[in-house]
Amino acid sequence: MEPKLGNALVVAFTWPTGQMKPEMVRWLIRAGVPAKEEHWKAVFRSPYAAAIEEGIGQALASRFDHFLFVENDVFVRGDEGNAFWNVEADAVCMEGGCARWDAPNEFHEGLWRTTRRVLAALRRPVVRENMGSCPGRQLRLAMELAEFTVRHGGQLLHERRELFLSRS
Repeated sequence: MEPKLGNALVVAFTWPTGQMKPEMVRWLIRAGVPAKEEHWKAVFRSPYAAAIEEGIGQALASRFDHFLFVENDVFVRGDEGNAFWNVEADAVCMEGGCARWDAPNEFHEGLWRTTRRVLAALRRPVVRENMGSCPGRQLRLAMELAEFTVRHGGQLLHERRELFLSRS
């Protein structure tokens, strides 16, 4: 699937800052996503599984056929993201820089793209909290169960953030 970025909606998961990294917005616009407001939706919600479900719902409710989902704390340097646009698959994610994403089949939900055809075929909810796996793994499994191809393309960088998992 070559993304048709003029017919794309960017769904940005903006919790807890309410913003996306400006360099990520610039990267997406340079790639061809129109800078018009109708092409951008912000999902300010926690927990993250609920945000992903809301984002999928907003995508399906839109007039667009191509979707990019992006977390608020990710960015791409230079040409590292070119492969993201060139990989042929029903869903493509960028690889992240965390050990959890080192497995060859892992799906990193920091930046991914897909189409209406894929999202409409998935049984909802696709992602649930406390399922014993990360949201990316749940997304990948749901897409593969629906017989869609899922691939990696490019390298994504994460701003360092502290996880708010404290145990007494």
